[in-house]
Amino acid sequence: MQNGQHSVEIPDEVLDSATPLWKDFLVGKFLSTAPHISKVHVIVNKIWNQSNSQDHIDVYEVNPTVMRFRVRSPQACQRTLRRGMWNIAEVPLIVQKWNPKTEAEHHEEKAILMWVHLKKVPMHMYSWEGLSFISSTVGHPVRLHPESASCSNFDIGKIFVNVDVSKELPRSIKFSKNCKDFMVDFIYPWLPPIRCSYYKKMGSSKEGVCGEEQK
Repeated sequence: MQNGQHSVEIPDEVLDSATPLWKDFLVGKFLSTAPHISKVHVIVNKIWNQSNSQDHIDVYEVNPTVMRFRVRSPQACQRTLRRGMWNIAEVPLIVQKWNPKTEAEHHEEKAILMWVHLKKVPMHMYSWEGLSFISSTVGHPVRLHPESASCSNFDIGKIFVNVDVSKELPRSIKFSKNCKDFMVDFIYPWLPPIRCSYYKKMGSSKEGVCGEEQK
């Protein structure tokens, strides 16, 4: 007892060997109002938990655009995080590992992991170096789609990019080398359904200022 107050020092082994009860939680941020929780529950248990139906996924509503998911299967958890962005009942969902800090942070998403499709890419740019350089104009390239890595389709180059959504996303960009120009078209299959032209952010539900529809 110190100054009339009961006090106990926590030994190191209590924390060093501890496994947080929330270690298998993920948090998902919907880019507009989330679907009803019951619909989300059915969908994620179907598409995230393919390998082990016994490891049921629990869903908890945090606020109108955020839900917390308990994914007990390590394989399902890794697969869900690896993809990063999902389309749940036509609403884009960004998923990340949960911890007490992530739920406390209510910041606007500046970057979103998504597939970017590149059209009209010349053959001499069909390499990781070439495709990642082209896609770096909209964000940070992460990896090639298996279809592009295997060169099974030269019409569209597909690359997973951490896209900077705080900026206007280009539909085409002109590149040049040795005085020779070529134009590359950018397609964002999972572009969130609403980009508010006034507030310049994804997922705004403000009426009267919503611009681009999902492509």
